[in-house]
Amino acid sequence: MESIGGESRFFRALRYLALVGVMIAGLWACAVPSTPTDSYELVLDAPGLKSARPQVVVLRDEYSQIVERSTWNASHATWPQAELIFWRIKDSFRHKQTYIHESSLPEFIGIFLPGENITLGSVGTAENELGDLEWQRFTRSQFAECIFIEQGISRFSDQVDVIGSGEPLGDMVIRGWYCVGSTEPNQDTVFQGFIAGIGIRGWALPGGIATATLGFPEKVRVETEESLSKEEGTVKLMAFENTLESRRVGCGYEFTLLTRDWVYKQGAGVILTGSISSVYEEGMGKPALVLKVLGSDLKFDPTGSRELTAFKIEYSYVRVDDITSAGEEYAKSETEEKGFLSAFNKYFDEVLEGLWQNKLQIAYRRHPGGMEVVTKPIEFSKDESELAELTKGKACFQSEAESLCRRGIKCY
Repeated sequence: MESIGGESRFFRALRYLALVGVMIAGLWACAVPSTPTDSYELVLDAPGLKSARPQVVVLRDEYSQIVERSTWNASHATWPQAELIFWRIKDSFRHKQTYIHESSLPEFIGIFLPGENITLGSVGTAENELGDLEWQRFTRSQFAECIFIEQGISRFSDQVDVIGSGEPLGDMVIRGWYCVGSTEPNQDTVFQGFIAGIGIRGWALPGGIATATLGFPEKVRVETEESLSKEEGTVKLMAFENTLESRRVGCGYEFTLLTRDWVYKQGAGVILTGSISSVYEEGMGKPALVLKVLGSDLKFDPTGSRELTAFKIEYSYVRVDDITSAGEEYAKSETEEKGFLSAFNKYFDEVLEGLWQNKLQIAYRRHPGGMEVVTKPIEFSKDESELAELTKGKACFQSEAESLCRRGIKCY
């Protein structure tokens, strides 16, 4: 397999897709980049703002840090809007200062938007090209739906939150919000696009896929444990393209599944989120399929309220009838979110056909050598929006197949 600087093109592609951050996180934390923080520039490539030029105000330019406030507005509409503040500690002071969680996200929302009528929504974590971030959904005075993010970028292994959990928060921090009109029909999608569109010129530009799960899936109507069997199955499917440096290198589907775990949890509910996608880079020989699976236990308190708790997936694979990817992987790894990532190219065509024919199942286990939980087949419902996602994904795969065939790489 062809390598660039000792790193295979395949893993380089996956890194840009934010799928194997855990495999290189240590290298990033220990490396000292040659570009000083003074030269870094905040970039936003968000839905509805891709052609907007930001207004930038330097709030404070002291001897040890640089603080800039940037705002974006849509050219011919009220929404979307965005405001981000970008802090950078100068390299010569990195041993004397670091950023910590000064306030909670709701407190920051009040600081950024003082005097506004704010209604808080769901919270969670996500990942983009810069790494992990925290987010908080909220509504502004009933006329805009918004998301607030906080993201710390640690270029040095000694940049830690010494007061809090000890996690790397870094010498660069981004905080701010992005809002769309309350009538926007695809809020989860545009918020994911916003998260994926945050980058820093000189460090990591946008172009990857945000792996955010923005709130509990709307389609799930589970109120008690007794209703799990009725709701078990496919919750959500969404087509996407894998891109690397603005080039398409594959296609895929993101999924959310509700299953019941009779192996480890006496039939309790489990939410699986993840993706199955193709990727091809020069030097790989032939395209591969990449499977990513994250797991959360679904619990109920005495009032019937739902709670999701992430658990570690030790191993996962796909199954179509008697065909499985188990043991056929040529690359596999844990993810930072306690999930499992694998890549395989055997049964490429069969797995895709099984997916489109509602035959593909996901299997996982929690412990080495343990028994496996197998989901019901992933199904594209007759819902108009999901059928549109099926068509969109097929069109992407077909276009990619024609491109690979013309280049004499693989016809499928």
